[in-house]
Amino acid sequence: MKLSTIAALTVVALRCVTLFLYCGRIVRKQVSPPPSTWAIFTLAPTIALMAYVADGGVLIGAANIGNLIDPLANALTLVLIWRYSGKAWQPTKLEKRCFVVGSVILVLWAATGQHVAANLLLKSLVSDDPPFGTDPEKWPDHGTADSR
Repeated sequence: MKLSTIAALTVVALRCVTLFLYCGRIVRKQVSPPPSTWAIFTLAPTIALMAYVADGGVLIGAANIGNLIDPLANALTLVLIWRYSGKAWQPTKLEKRCFVVGSVILVLWAATGQHVAANLLLKSLVSDDPPFGTDPEKWPDHGTADSR
């Protein structure tokens, strides 16, 4: 078996374990994450995946397993949040900004057809260290109650 295949299977296994543990905490009501954040976490990688495919990207192979796993795992998490958390859809100012930035990226993608740029920009919305992003610690208001 190739090293890239082993690495991809390891990533899938780790993602499944963390997904299982986190979703279990949601179902047991140990955590109650905001639905608006997980909507962003679901939409951005899904649309980035669409941009990747539109640019001729191939979904088969070890290197692209993350492109498939993330939208599916995030969608499952979002469904469980809506089902079990009982939280209302109340996006913060930061999340509203991310929706606006994402919408602008989509409009520019539709107008220019720049699939790679759209893919990278949308992924930057949900990465751990993005120029824009949903992590409140990266923004001046630090996710305080004033940011709602």
